[in-house]
Amino acid sequence: MEVQQRLQEWLRPFLSLLTSETRRSVCSLYVASLLDPMGKASFLLAQGSRTEKYDRLRHFVASGVWDHQPLCDELARQANAMAGGRDSILVIGNAFLSGASAHAVGATGAVESGGNQKGVVRQVVALTLVGHEVAIPIGLRLLLPKEWLADAARLDKAEVPDVFRRSVSHDEIALQQIDRLLALGVDFGTVVIRSGNDQFWGLCRGLNNRGLAWVADMPEDFENLADDARSDVEANVLELREAQGEKKNYLIGPRLEISPRLMSAVSQAATKSAEALAELCNTLHLDDFDGRTWQSQHRHMLMSMIAFTYLRYAFDAGSTSIVGV
Repeated sequence: MEVQQRLQEWLRPFLSLLTSETRRSVCSLYVASLLDPMGKASFLLAQGSRTEKYDRLRHFVASGVWDHQPLCDELARQANAMAGGRDSILVIGNAFLSGASAHAVGATGAVESGGNQKGVVRQVVALTLVGHEVAIPIGLRLLLPKEWLADAARLDKAEVPDVFRRSVSHDEIALQQIDRLLALGVDFGTVVIRSGNDQFWGLCRGLNNRGLAWVADMPEDFENLADDARSDVEANVLELREAQGEKKNYLIGPRLEISPRLMSAVSQAATKSAEALAELCNTLHLDDFDGRTWQSQHRHMLMSMIAFTYLRYAFDAGSTSIVGV
């Protein structure tokens, strides 16, 4: 009971943003289900499972008329209190969610007989705040593939909002999320870019325009990136030798003051970010939910991030217990 009360107390700022007592109760249940050590969330969130508790959880993310953006913002504030600071690093990268349903929003993969897809994946733009020995994912957003954007009927069925039906690059999504975090007062000193693509320079340019210090993994096809896209982007190339003796190249923004300590922190932040995203998928059930609509998928991702943040909070507070439901 003490562990459940501790979770309830920590959730209070999130629950206060929900106007319905029923909704507050189900939100607590949803997070507790994700944290349950017996793996009940896998059963409760599975498409084929039909129980009263399942119906309540599915309705909460899929059908409830409530705005989840305030909870996204509260998550950013809580993460900032735990991991923010001038020495903190914001890592921008990709996450690839596996699934079993061809109908999951954003799903792409080879269709098999019966309408199922093998190797279904959904690409997510992921932002992780790393600092004070903790890494907390604070932003996840689906990146819809071209075949989805070209299929109006499919977008209608998945209830994708009009504003998200145009082609938006990974880098544009990342900059939108960064602007949101900056407006909320999230504090970080350096941005680490973990992925390069054909619009890689748009992100670098956007970070320069915002006066942010950044460092990026050198894209594998760096030499093939269009010169006209990078001609007005100020950046330097840094070659470092890793501990294993291998050389690694980075792109460095003009406002970044290079030091061995910083580059070590950058390497550690990239590793911690990847570990945090893996834990979200493997332990906090991010992969166990094939959202059929834009809203349900993003609400589930939010609940997984809230559960993850609580785990980090509980660990820092000296508790290793997880809530059972």
